[in-house]
Amino acid sequence: MAGVRALTIASVAAAVMLAGCGVSVREAAPTGGTSTSARPAAPVTTSPATTSAVTTTPVTTSPATTSAVTTTPVTTSPATTSAVTTRQQVAEPGCGAPPDEFRSEGRLGVLGDAASGERRIARLSTEGSGACERFEVILNGPEAAPAAVPPVADVELLSAAGVVRIRFGPTVTGTEVTDSVLGGRLAERAFVVRGLDGGIFVDVHLSAEVAARAYLREDTGALVVELRDLGGPAPGFPVVSRFVVVTGPTGRVVDYPLAVMGYARTFEANVIGEFRTDEGREIVAVTSAADYIEMWGEFRLEIEAGPSGRVTLFVGDYPPLDDAPPEGVELEFVAG
Repeated sequence: MAGVRALTIASVAAAVMLAGCGVSVREAAPTGGTSTSARPAAPVTTSPATTSAVTTTPVTTSPATTSAVTTTPVTTSPATTSAVTTRQQVAEPGCGAPPDEFRSEGRLGVLGDAASGERRIARLSTEGSGACERFEVILNGPEAAPAAVPPVADVELLSAAGVVRIRFGPTVTGTEVTDSVLGGRLAERAFVVRGLDGGIFVDVHLSAEVAARAYLREDTGALVVELRDLGGPAPGFPVVSRFVVVTGPTGRVVDYPLAVMGYARTFEANVIGEFRTDEGREIVAVTSAADYIEMWGEFRLEIEAGPSGRVTLFVGDYPPLDDAPPEGVELEFVAG
């Protein structure tokens, strides 16, 4: 009886040791007023195996498969006539994919399934360090469960604007998080935005020059953007304040008419463009952002004419309170 009991203890300890591997995910810290984030899972602590004179039969396991890619055509996407579902089982970050799978500019892929049901953005997270980071968007279904069938998403790297943009199809209708400070070496922040077309997109703000690829995780259904450091400096855009983000124009020399793009959460979605010179201030454009209550709202300011030479343009709003400071950003450029 004592021999059987010792054998059982040793077998249990060995099983615990075999099951002790997993991926640690660092959740992003939210900054928006309605942001939420899930607390990271506590690490599992296991007791070391006790030594015993009992001889046990070793268990032989097959090596874990590190990746499996399935490509399935579907019917529609928000920007193209076809979408591709690319699923990949990934054990840990490390940019282990071949370099030719990464792009330094342009479209990274149209992923997901047009037949997906209604979804909401549930969580934004990031993991990895050094030369490789992984950003994930986790979506929930109607009963707050992870999405089994990911919705269509068009993923694009806009290197001059300093963002990776994930534009979802119409089945993504809301969000539980508005923005997050990611704190990564490559991915700095993320914003959830209502577009002018009524759709929802996520912008990942970059803090270095990167190449990127996009895919869907087979185990969780999360949409993943993997970033690889190219060693260059930060792009200088977007320009971010508490309630206003400007993503363009990115050039330092501009011509009229001038289009200023970005997103905001200003009071009642008001956004103005105001030239500031030694002679005074002049409001030259007024518009409304697409949202400001549930999430950030995209805007576009159209400025037909303005001063030439070195110019300072304020983009934002004046709060309705007396003597309250303006909320927004100042852009400096040379106008032709």
